Amino acid sequence: MRGQGVPPILVTGSHRSGTTWVGALLASSGETHNIHEPFNPGLYRAWCRVPMPAWFMHIDAHNSDIFEADAEAIVALRPPAAAMWRRAEGVRQKARVAIDVAEAARARHSGKRPLVKDPIALLSAEWLNREFGVRPVVLIRHPAAFLSSVLRLGWRFDFSNLSRQEHLLDDLLEPFATEIEAAVSADMDLLDNGILQWRVFNHVVAEYRRRHPDWLVLRYEDLAADPVDRARRLYDSLGLAWSVEAARAVSDLSASHNVAEVDSSDKGGVRRDSSEAMWTWLSRLSIAQVSEIRARTADVAEAFYGTADWHRAGNGSP
Repeated sequence: MRGQGVPPILVTGSHRSGTTWVGALLASSGETHNIHEPFNPGLYRAWCRVPMPAWFMHIDAHNSDIFEADAEAIVALRPPAAAMWRRAEGVRQKARVAIDVAEAARARHSGKRPLVKDPIALLSAEWLNREFGVRPVVLIRHPAAFLSSVLRLGWRFDFSNLSRQEHLLDDLLEPFATEIEAAVSADMDLLDNGILQWRVFNHVVAEYRRRHPDWLVLRYEDLAADPVDRARRLYDSLGLAWSVEAARAVSDLSASHNVAEVDSSDKGGVRRDSSEAMWTWLSRLSIAQVSEIRARTADVAEAFYGTADWHRAGNGSP
């Protein structure tokens, strides 16, 4: 394991699993520096000299030599300024890069802890943990909540990003190799595509929980239902100092005076009425859709969600 001192933190999980919100909760400690999606191949601010060749890259021994320099820079809080500058278009993006680089330098000199918020790093979490001592916080979100979000945003996943990664199909995704290969050529509707997304990525979360009992694998709903107490426990587990200021910030990010649902264009918004946001799928989905999602995700979901999790008390939900 490389590096010394307090380990960096990785907040990951499937996309739409609440990683941005949880990253903001942890950043409220004031002890971390938030690095936003360094593995995102579509982000000009990504902390990689060359964009990742696929969404959800599986980095391990077979290809680590290609990516290790970028990973070392990430955990050392040294963004590749020249590469980010070249990718930036226009004055506004270049200004954003300059801010990112300056903030990282200040964080590095003040000894802040790297906090990597990146669902796209999910399939590389084992390598980051083993090689750099990164402490993973892995989130899972209710399948109906995930599907309602995917349907609302129209997010169709291109499974060729996974099918062309042979080592991935031989390891973490071996049980889904046939389905993934079929999905590449199939004309799937959005619901079918989304259900496979949820099963594939959260199968990985279940496998991580089995392989690494010391990792923090958390349900989004448990945090959302009791954010201040759950965040305090999470701080303790990660070695972050819980303070009056942190408690106030966490409460503000999850309080009832916030909206339960942000506009679909505001993908980075983190202030929520968290106890209500966890149930927005009840109003977005029909009873038939919920029943179908429950049946078709059960092979993975039943490891995390029981019958009570498909019903809101007093709501008359399906």
